[in-house]
Amino acid sequence: MNNPVVSVIMITYGHEKYIEQAIDGVLMQQTMFPVELIIANDRSPDRTDVIVQKYITENIKRDLIRYFNHEKNLGPMPNFIFAVRKSKGKYIAMCEGDDYWTDPLKLQKQVDFLEKNTRYSMVCHDALVIDEINNSSKLYFDSLKRKQVCTTKDTLNIQFCPTGSILGRRNGFLQLIESNILVNAQAADQLLVQVISLNGLLYRMYDVMSVYRKTANGASESLKKDLVGNLKNRIDSLDYLNEISNHKYQRYIKTEKLLIRNRISILKSKSKFKTGVLRINKKALSILKKSI
Repeated sequence: MNNPVVSVIMITYGHEKYIEQAIDGVLMQQTMFPVELIIANDRSPDRTDVIVQKYITENIKRDLIRYFNHEKNLGPMPNFIFAVRKSKGKYIAMCEGDDYWTDPLKLQKQVDFLEKNTRYSMVCHDALVIDEINNSSKLYFDSLKRKQVCTTKDTLNIQFCPTGSILGRRNGFLQLIESNILVNAQAADQLLVQVISLNGLLYRMYDVMSVYRKTANGASESLKKDLVGNLKNRIDSLDYLNEISNHKYQRYIKTEKLLIRNRISILKSKSKFKTGVLRINKKALSILKKSI
């Protein structure tokens, strides 16, 4: 294969039900440039390996696939770091094993945009969110501010975009994985976007080009088992972002950290009165943050 322009990172664990759709969504891409698909299987306990091996031996586009099946389970973040380090592309795109792409021109559209717009460090797009727990669906951007050209500030208090929609310049990914911040991280999606945003503007396409699943056994759902720990990790991530951005967003980050600590206190509170006071405090902090 020629040097790929895009490396697609697909980390997977226990995605037997979904991995075929994820792989098919990448292999159907119609591009004017070479693409590689890096599948990093974190020692799945199901038939994920069997399914991927079938693609490698039988699929007409098998040469696009670089497959790694770990001998022991690494965990989501070490697996992600491993996959990024194996990548060779000028750009890196994300598609986890339980999500999938629906537009065959997705990568071409995104690369065309970044090639023409050098001030931008990342482009993402809308996705259909399928909630398998509540049997419902919606568009990801419906609940977010309708804004296409975004900066770091726009990423600080929301899940900015679907993970499977991200395509960014390589340097932003490398900057994040070369730090130590991911070692204990439970989810890096939001921090990844924030670090990439320090290198340029972010652009949201409103094309719906992928499906994002909320599943009972997916990585995102498992975070609910230790929400307090995840929130504490979020504070560490904000401290890291504050440092590498030379404290440019310090006031905003400080307020966001107060909101997170307030939420942790609400989760731990056993007193209805104390919870009520904390909720009032949360509203006040939210108003303060909007004014910054």
